Amino acid sequence: DESWQVRKAAAEALVDVGATAIPALIRMSQDERADVRRIAIGVLGRVGDASAVQSLLPYLEDENADIRAMSVTALGQIGDESAADGVAALLDETETPRWSDISVGEMAKRALEKIGTEKSMALMNRLRLPMISHPTSAQLAKEKLESITRKGAEKIADLPPRLQKMLNNTDWRFRQKAIVAVSRTGKRGALPILMDGLHDAEPEVRLTVVNNLKYFDTELILEHLSVALYDEDRTVGQLAAKKLVEIGEAALSILKDAATSSDEDVRSLAIHALGQIGDDTCAAILLESLSDHAVPSWTDQSIGELASAALLKLKANDVQAVVVDPAIDENIVSLSETEEEISSSMIDVGVDALTPDLDSFTAVQTSSEVQQPEQQEYLIQLRDLIERLQGDEWRKRHKAAKELNKLAKSLRGRRNKVVADKISLLLSSSDNFVRLTAAEAVAWLADESAIPLLVPMLQEENDYTIQIAAMRALAEISERRVVPHIVPLLNAKNQLVREVAAEVLGYLHDKAAVPALLEALKESTGFFRRGIIQALGDIGNLQAVPQLIDYLSDQDPQVRWATAEALGKIGAPEAISDLKRLLWDSYEVPYVDEFGQTTERHLSGIVVRALENIGTKEAKEAIADWESSHA
Repeated sequence: DESWQVRKAAAEALVDVGATAIPALIRMSQDERADVRRIAIGVLGRVGDASAVQSLLPYLEDENADIRAMSVTALGQIGDESAADGVAALLDETETPRWSDISVGEMAKRALEKIGTEKSMALMNRLRLPMISHPTSAQLAKEKLESITRKGAEKIADLPPRLQKMLNNTDWRFRQKAIVAVSRTGKRGALPILMDGLHDAEPEVRLTVVNNLKYFDTELILEHLSVALYDEDRTVGQLAAKKLVEIGEAALSILKDAATSSDEDVRSLAIHALGQIGDDTCAAILLESLSDHAVPSWTDQSIGELASAALLKLKANDVQAVVVDPAIDENIVSLSETEEEISSSMIDVGVDALTPDLDSFTAVQTSSEVQQPEQQEYLIQLRDLIERLQGDEWRKRHKAAKELNKLAKSLRGRRNKVVADKISLLLSSSDNFVRLTAAEAVAWLADESAIPLLVPMLQEENDYTIQIAAMRALAEISERRVVPHIVPLLNAKNQLVREVAAEVLGYLHDKAAVPALLEALKESTGFFRRGIIQALGDIGNLQAVPQLIDYLSDQDPQVRWATAEALGKIGAPEAISDLKRLLWDSYEVPYVDEFGQTTERHLSGIVVRALENIGTKEAKEAIADWESSHA
């Protein structure tokens, strides 16, 4: 039908028809219209019959990213191992379909996890783990790793069992929290653990490693930063380059080596960093890079242009000793004149003039900001987005909001204070749509300078969406000092606010929140009760165990489920006898997986996992007795 609404309704009906509709759906998947093919492929995935797999596999190579993305998703929903090789071939694809903000490669990763067989997981780990077995820039990092000596450092031998479990947890957020905890010890023995963290499959964990190297002496972390510079995720590489710039002269040998890398992204990051350090010994290698026309993924400038800009930052007497080709010299002079022209045109735009009303805020550049080409590009883009964000047409505002968050996401972990400050100012706008958009952008930036503007938003009881947006942003910034400001929201008028407050307190992992959570638990019901219990499990403080044990007998089976899981996370031996009783609980817990399909899980399985986490002899015997009775 010509109407997409009719086609969508037909697709929903075919899902209900089930496997008998597969032949017709396969014919539809060959339609010349891309959106018809996409809908048909999506329905085949939701029907979930393995007989459709061979018909879907060719679409993994379709020239249309929308079709490839939908095919990957559908094959994950079907969950047949025969699709694993085809899906794994797309793990490195960065293109994003029009209907999602997730790349095809990330969809492939999720599909392999959904297939869940030993083969699919092996494929995912082999192709996705950076710096281990996957050629390209990751192979360069592996070679770098092989040349590294640990200088006799041994891993911390006395890690608490709970922390060791967190480091090996399948949920990357637990591994991330463990990395932070290990880093804050500042012990030399933590460094091998952090080096292991640079192998993690999740970029956020690797990013956390780089961010937390600040707790160690410079000479001890150069090897880590050298490895991170070659990371296949450019956000990690960019942050490593920034840290090397902060170190300065001691990092020059690493950056000079990287400036000759075969990976253009690594070369460009190194060239840019050498310019920021501005040491005279960099001149020769920068001059050699002037003829490099490769354009890296993180900027529109070629490496040669980056090298030209870097040379301009060296002192005049630093470059005079180098023999310069006349053509190159002319290019540099031309670039200098251009920069001088730009600077002179900005003289009238002084800092004192930059005090616009927040509701008509535009990101005008100061003369100091414009001297950084990359910064200038961000600020011009930001000015345009903010103007559209404050316009009258809803569609344009909505599109601008999405683009602002995309910009913020691209800057995550890079500590761009100028951009972060300008976005943070939008939190004080009188337009709530602008404030909500800014809160989401600030969450992506995870810049702690926004905290003073976010905290007052928590108190705006007349608009629960503002309160929730502020909490989400504070959770991403992940500073424990905000816990006292979030605790009062456990008693908020709006139930959603209460639920999110519990979730965020769990995410922040601060035991200072435990007394307030236990108090709120007494009068809680439904989702809020489950949220508090999950938060207590995430925090993992033994203080909560006696009260949690009582909820293993709650009349709501999903509360029993959440409690068993929480006690397992805490690792509470005193809960074993009560957990043993739940092994014979017949309740099946419905949950929604990442593909939106409802599945069933036995509560007994969750109890087994909790007992495994506790790990004592009594817990293991309880599992063995239960398994033998079900043999």
